[in-house]
Amino acid sequence: MAIVAARLTVLLIATATLVSAKGFPESLVSTNKDAYNCTKSGCWFSFTNTPDKFGAILNDGRCGEVDAAQRIPNDIWDDPNAVQKYVKATLRWYQFRNAFGEGEGLTFGQCNHDPARWIQNGTGTANWTISLFYLEVCNELCGCGIYHPCKDVPDNPSRHNYCSLCGPKFSHPVEITFYYPRFDPRKNIVQLAQSDSDLSTLVSALVAGKLTATLSGTGPYTVFAPTNEAFGKLPSSTLKHLLDPKNEKELDAVLEYHVVPGQRLHSKDLKTFQEVTTVEGDKLTIVKTALRVIVNNATVTTADIDAKNGVIHIIDSVLIPPPSK
Repeated sequence: MAIVAARLTVLLIATATLVSAKGFPESLVSTNKDAYNCTKSGCWFSFTNTPDKFGAILNDGRCGEVDAAQRIPNDIWDDPNAVQKYVKATLRWYQFRNAFGEGEGLTFGQCNHDPARWIQNGTGTANWTISLFYLEVCNELCGCGIYHPCKDVPDNPSRHNYCSLCGPKFSHPVEITFYYPRFDPRKNIVQLAQSDSDLSTLVSALVAGKLTATLSGTGPYTVFAPTNEAFGKLPSSTLKHLLDPKNEKELDAVLEYHVVPGQRLHSKDLKTFQEVTTVEGDKLTIVKTALRVIVNNATVTTADIDAKNGVIHIIDSVLIPPPSK
């Protein structure tokens, strides 16, 4: 089993044992008005590998998710207070620190499924319960787990007793679904563009214009990256003209008009209206509304793709610099 699956195992397995014969220890968790949407149709927990202080990311920063609803007995759904304690205790128990003393933990909810940013790729199977939690929860509160195997015993909802969670029915292996980030923030701008097939025309233009070295440098840069479809909006003769080696300077001007030097402009940093100076020398006009960001005549379709040396915003049209005066 991969390391992240093992980590998810440790994080997720005790979910099904935290509701016990005596309910939840009040010192561990208390109820409040904030309700988690944990229902029969889905009670999701997830864990995402985040960078450590050296920038290393385990398993390419993937996220794993598990639906705990399949590990919860039917009786508990009629006991909403127990359901809420179940979720809160799981989240509280599974906050931990990595080797560098940095905090990580389980999150209530699913992984990000936005196909513009995440790709579902593969599953893993993990045991739902390990000996530590049999010892600390089932053994202590239900009298089974370590010295006496837990059985599928009837619950007693009137007393908020749910020891069936320690039995084999709700403790057998569970499937983890993995999602990987579409873009790796450890890569530079050129490497990120090369990793996305929708930006292949842009990459070809960067190579033809000999700008790959610049955008692979220290930066920082903000790049407005047109998709293949955006380049497809140009007349074929125009694109052919720009990619002709004889017109390298003209191509450079167009590409440089998509690059803002010395800044990492995230969408949260943008004003309602502003102008920014590009590497080409002319200015871009940026308009930010509640629904979208417009750069000249182009709309940002995917914002805030972080790179090692800057940030990329994918746009739906090619930006053409104004005619030389």
